Amino acid sequence: MNFESPLRTFTTNDIFEGVKDWLLQCVGDTL
Repeated sequence: MNFESPLRTFTTNDIFEGVKDWLLQCVGDTL
């Protein structure tokens, strides 16, 4: 399996935003 091609479609900012949204959603569920 080639992991480089799909990873190149994502930028570091896109990954950061995705993680941030996921963390905010988890925090919102606990409050």
